[in-house]
This record gives sequence, structure tokens and C-alpha cells, in this order.
Amino acid sequence: MNNIAHLLDNTFRPVKAIVVFNAPRTEQYYIESYDMDANGQPINAHPLSVNEGNALSAVLCSEHVQHFLSSKGLIPENVLFIDPGASGCAIWHTPEMEHEVLFGADLPIEDGKAYLPQMIWKASKNKLEVHAISAKGRPALDTTLYYAPFFNMEPDGKVCMGNVSIEIEPGCSLEEFIGKWQNYFFHSTFSHLLTGISPVKINVVELWQNLVGKNKRFPVGTLKKNGKTLKDLIS
Repeated sequence: MNNIAHLLDNTFRPVKAIVVFNAPRTEQYYIESYDMDANGQPINAHPLSVNEGNALSAVLCSEHVQHFLSSKGLIPENVLFIDPGASGCAIWHTPEMEHEVLFGADLPIEDGKAYLPQMIWKASKNKLEVHAISAKGRPALDTTLYYAPFFNMEPDGKVCMGNVSIEIEPGCSLEEFIGKWQNYFFHSTFSHLLTGISPVKINVVELWQNLVGKNKRFPVGTLKKNGKTLKDLIS
């Protein structure tokens, strides 16, 4: 009995109360915070401060943060790096593959399946980077990165997602996170070059015209180095 006495004495006592006021006609809210006296009675009413709001947010989000980017089982072999913090990210690798690719109506390229090069993906909750690689096998820290051969890409690899609605939950698992971002990427429409400069050594429009629906392997020799290695994405 003595061994559990400390558990029985682990009583939760009120230390703070929060009251939310609503003005229905304007849909505005006002939040008031109360301290609690020794008898559990609310005292010292005051508007909820920024510090109190941040502390409350941290408590409410802590469980989700603990599960963000957690794997449902063994970590997938294609995952290269994980930072599971609230503003963390994941880096993963996809091999050469055939996939459906969508293009804007202003481009003279039909939608359809095409072979893609090996790619390195880096994503946070609201941002995606994609790079290409030419080396076979599992990437290493010194693996050379190339510009991803797509439209809608920034020079640093960031993807302009256009009007795609990004929804990554705070407690999103690693597998769901990867699946969601790849789905968002391939369901976006490639429409234009953000810099006006081709990300490959040849005309990028002609590249995709020669790949979509042609069952041809991606010509890795057309990729352009971007001056980075995998290590730069982790640093």
C-alpha cells in the first residue's frame, strides 16, 4: 500500500481558468484568463496574454508534436532524414519510375505517363523541395543534386504548388506525410517556367513531348547540376 501512496496523492488542482466570450452578430471572440486561489476559486480576471496563449498552444499541441513524422512501423528504406519537431521535415528518395504527369493547357504537351529520373524530396508541413539525381543506389551525403526537370520550380528546388490545397495534420505519420506530398506534387499542373530558364540542358518542352506516352527512359544526361549535394539539404 505504501508503494502506491504517492500515486493516490498525485491530485490535479486547478491553477488557471479560461473563459471564451462570443459576440454572435460579429463572430468575434474575447478570451479572459483567471488565476485560481487556494480554494480553487477564480481570481484576478484579465485578458489572455500572448505568453499564456503560447503556453496553452504548446500543451494542446504537445501530443501531436510527439507523433508528427513518427513511423507506423519500420522506417521506410527510402527515407534519408527525419526532423520530427513541430516545424520539422523529412527527406526521402524515389527511384526512376513511370508516373502520370499533368500539364497546363497553354503548353503543347499532352497529359500522360512518362518515365521520371530518381528524385530527392524534402518537405515540411507547408513547403516542398524536389531535386533530381543520376547516381544509382541509395543516395549518400556527397550525392550530387540536379535541377528537377519540371515546370513550376524555383532555382533552389522549391515547388510552386499553385492553387493546390496543402493539408498536413500536426500528428501526421511519416508514411502519410510522404504519400500526401507526392500526391500533391503529381496532382498539380505543370504550367510554366518560373525563371524562364530551362532546368535541363535541352528544350524542356521538347523533352516532355518526347517522353509522355512514349515508354522511353528518362535521359539522365540532360539533367543540369545545381551545385548542391544531399548534405546541403540536411545542413
